[in-house]
Amino acid sequence: MVTLAQQIKDVQREIGELEFKLAVSRQVLERLEVVNQNTTEPSNGKDRLVQGSLTSQMREVFAASKKPISTRELLTALEARGVTTNAKAGLKGAVASVLSKRDDLFVRVDRGTYDLKREPVESGHKE
Repeated sequence: MVTLAQQIKDVQREIGELEFKLAVSRQVLERLEVVNQNTTEPSNGKDRLVQGSLTSQMREVFAASKKPISTRELLTALEARGVTTNAKAGLKGAVASVLSKRDDLFVRVDRGTYDLKREPVESGHKE
């Protein structure tokens, strides 16, 4: 005969398994939506950012700063956001790679200092 305590444990175990399956399914759905978005929108690859990617996180940090920042400040801000990478070179190497490859988003303003590439502001008057 199954006791009430055993039934409670069984139901709790079943709920845990269902919560795990739900979490996995949500991750699969999120990845499928990203893949679907990337395949349905024609692009040259440089004009789109995957939400949560290192590049998009870096862009957000620069946008929030509204001024050029050093790579050290950038790394500190990214680490504070909980950004990690699986790159062999670590976060510092991955950031350096993005800064050098994404010249459509980032511009070097001085040694070790970068800024978000911003559109020039029109003054409204003619010269």
